[in-house]
Amino acid sequence: MTFDTYEIVKNCGSKKEDMRIALNAVIDEYKPIFEDHSGKVRMVALDTSSTESGYAYFEAGDLKDSGVINHKKEKDPEIRVEDMVMSLYNILNKYMPDIVVIENNVVGRNAQTERMLGHIVGCVNGWALSNFKEFVKIRPGEWRKAVKGDIVCPRKRDEAKKWSIARTAELYHIWVNDNEADAILLGTGYVRMMDALK
Repeated sequence: MTFDTYEIVKNCGSKKEDMRIALNAVIDEYKPIFEDHSGKVRMVALDTSSTESGYAYFEAGDLKDSGVINHKKEKDPEIRVEDMVMSLYNILNKYMPDIVVIENNVVGRNAQTERMLGHIVGCVNGWALSNFKEFVKIRPGEWRKAVKGDIVCPRKRDEAKKWSIARTAELYHIWVNDNEADAILLGTGYVRMMDALK
């Protein structure tokens, strides 16, 4: 609730009409939170990096949309991270998910990469907090285990990326690049992990 809305509520007194106006102001302010798309849980899964991030949008566990955000052309790392964060905000504001699932940072990259990824993940977490949404971080091994079936997933990074592309094609009959495939499988893995708990 903003300060202005708070003042309306505080000063409305006991008059029903004033209270109605105050409550409508609160609802208008947070309208996206109350919109539920016919009761279907909305989720965005993100495979983030400072250069190219994949995203996937799910409704009630079904994949509805996916894509890639590409900022490879920007050479300044600080500007590139800011551009990536704003692009991710645009995706999140577009779909207004109930749940944001993101891949947990993999330890072992260089310090600058770790710092940039940490900044991006932190900003996404901030978006979720400010919009009262659930924020979930999943390790790569967790979501890969949930989607691999009987297929062995390679451990080496380059081979694992190729595996993601092939597995996404097998599950959804679409051909996408590795970042988009990882986002799709990340979301799929989370859905399967939650289904297993029912």
